Amino acid sequence: MRNKFILFVDYYHMTTDHKIIAILVICALVTAIFGYAVVSNPF
Repeated sequence: MRNKFILFVDYYHMTTDHKIIAILVICALVTAIFGYAVVSNPF
């Protein structure tokens, strides 16, 4: 378990830029889905 955690930490440090890009992409997708839901379901 500890070895997997260390590997995960090393992987995280190696792919920090990719993590930031992934977070931005996820935020964009969530925003798009939320916006679509609001537009398609007017109250």
